[in-house]
Amino acid sequence: MTDGEQCPMYPMDCFIFPDTTILSSPIASYPCQPGRIGNFSNFNGSFAWCYGWIIAQQSSLNVLNQLGLCSGLIGLFAIIFAFTFHVGHRKFGLTVVL
Repeated sequence: MTDGEQCPMYPMDCFIFPDTTILSSPIASYPCQPGRIGNFSNFNGSFAWCYGWIIAQQSSLNVLNQLGLCSGLIGLFAIIFAFTFHVGHRKFGLTVVL
């Protein structure tokens, strides 16, 4: 997050760093509430990393949907891998796959 940018849609704690290369020690913290504009212009050339717990805003249906999506993608990749492996063992199978 940069200075003057709108805060994310969930309440978060933002930590202000002097530049993008030194992330070991923040120079300040900033409580970022939804709808507010980040104002840390008194720290010259700074930016902020924001962290927040969003699990409280999630429903059990959202969690189940995400688990189903991940399971489906893993299954799809497993089928593609098995097909590629099976076809690749034939004499001219590798050229078909490529």
